[in-house]
Amino acid sequence: MIASEKEIVRRKPRGYVFKVRTRSQLEAALTLADYVIVSPDNYVSNDKIWLAPPRFSPSGFTLPGGVHDIYCQNVGHLMYGNSLSGVTLHGGFGLNVINNEASSLLAGFGVNDITVGIEANVKDILRIKSDILTIYAYGRFPLMLIKQRLKGSLTDRTGRHFPIKGDEILNSVKLSLSGRLEKVNADRLLLDFNDESPQEMENIYRSFRKNVNISADNRENITRGLYGI
Repeated sequence: MIASEKEIVRRKPRGYVFKVRTRSQLEAALTLADYVIVSPDNYVSNDKIWLAPPRFSPSGFTLPGGVHDIYCQNVGHLMYGNSLSGVTLHGGFGLNVINNEASSLLAGFGVNDITVGIEANVKDILRIKSDILTIYAYGRFPLMLIKQRLKGSLTDRTGRHFPIKGDEILNSVKLSLSGRLEKVNADRLLLDFNDESPQEMENIYRSFRKNVNISADNRENITRGLYGI
């Protein structure tokens, strides 16, 4: 059912969630972000930390001690999280939520908040009902998952390079909504850092706080995604 104009939820971004890959990034993120998503390899006990289990979870995966928040990127993560007690579940962009039906389904799993799917457009996002809605606002969005963890990059026939990080093949260009935040209908912004230094992370964060284009923004290496923003 399509939501009426009265049912549309108007939001303004106020919080920041960082996704990081290294310890130096984690240290910087803890001083800047409201919450930080990390892999098991970089987990530390902190109230800001959300643990992202492996996308291809090995049998017998055990949660590190002290984990209270899990960032769920697939149904397996949801089921695993529901088997635990005292853990808050956060719906990740991998769940590809683009409508109320998906949002309601995740609420049934006890999910606390949702990161909207990257394929959602402005109208879709306006009509998604969730107490807290996050949007993927910066980073090289994962295009494909691979079971074998590799390093390096792939090159297509046009010469574009697609970095490989762990079990993900990333986009050749970065997505950034900085400079367009007045059009963003979400409560939180997700900034996904890959090879950025702590200083670069802070510069990008400051650009978002000011709602100006990040220094690297140009037509060749930046995209606004499919949001229509």
